[in-house]
Amino acid sequence: PSSYTSLDNMRQSITFPFVQLSLLRGHIHHSAAFHAPSSLSIRNSVGGLHHHHHHHRQRSSYSTSLPMALSNMVEERKVWLEAHGAMEGVHGSFQIRAELVHDLDATRAELLKQEEESTTSSSNKKNSKLVHFQRHGQGYHNLIFRVLEENGLPITDIYNQDPNQNPFVKTEIRDSPLTELGRLQCKEQRTNVQTLGLKPELVIVSPLHRALLTAQLTFQDAIMNDSGGVPFVAHSACREELGILTCNWRRPLSETKQEFPLVDFSLLQEEGEEDTLWSPTEKEAATDQSQRIYDFLVDYLRVQPQQEIAVVGHSAWLFTMCNAVMDCGNDDEELASWFGTSEIRSMKLTWWEEQEEEEEEGDDKTESSS
Repeated sequence: PSSYTSLDNMRQSITFPFVQLSLLRGHIHHSAAFHAPSSLSIRNSVGGLHHHHHHHRQRSSYSTSLPMALSNMVEERKVWLEAHGAMEGVHGSFQIRAELVHDLDATRAELLKQEEESTTSSSNKKNSKLVHFQRHGQGYHNLIFRVLEENGLPITDIYNQDPNQNPFVKTEIRDSPLTELGRLQCKEQRTNVQTLGLKPELVIVSPLHRALLTAQLTFQDAIMNDSGGVPFVAHSACREELGILTCNWRRPLSETKQEFPLVDFSLLQEEGEEDTLWSPTEKEAATDQSQRIYDFLVDYLRVQPQQEIAVVGHSAWLFTMCNAVMDCGNDDEELASWFGTSEIRSMKLTWWEEQEEEEEEGDDKTESSS
């Protein structure tokens, strides 16, 4: 960031127009995750205040291979998830469908009608919520990966446990925080949140520092204070892949609480001061991660009383959620893509139990035959 002479110059270098009302796009340019080709540049929220519903995209001078590169990365990750069993069958009795939201007010009206019907009829067994999923802004681990790649020193195996060959297992980048660029991305998203009218009643966030600061900067206007606000709750089920990579190793809980005093960390009390979920030698299995995501969506998110919620987390977690846990239906291609840093996607999530759906179908057949 210090190489830029001004914020305007930086924005000319890194930003691209808004594409769709339902997507507040972030930056991968200068901030790729380990799991994505770091030369990609994708759409972000700049220009999104016009509420365009058609595609309109610009690219940086060196990212002309974007569509093919992005497609390859997504397909490779899907193959990896499938090969490691993350996409096998149902994770539990509930099914989860996700739809991109193009009209926030219309979706809110649908949810209000659903809530009213649920209080007057026992037949309405489906439950829906409006959820704004966000990936954190650029972290220092993203920046390191980018710098190494640009200088012809790419890390071909980020799970190599030798710190002399792989900087991403060094303790120096434990719980990697946001860079200055990452902070600017989140502040820019705060403006988009205000303009587009996102109104979360609850913000759920990964307890890693880059996610916590992303939530605090992006949804700053919603933070609880003396005059009101909404609760910010840390939840470990929203964490990135566990194990080996030190950027995903949580800092001591007391330090994190001190840095983010307005966040509720009560759900982490059983874990204790140190990070007992992360291992320096063992990577979380893909099946375990997908089950962790499913359990969070069903056992926690689904039962919250709030109808509009923000969830701030990480790229691989979000990718697994959209590709291995939820049914994305007609929006599969959009939702299956990689989240850019600081990107927000608004979705309508609907939960229902398979047994209930089968019973409803049986009742319909009985009525039609009679």
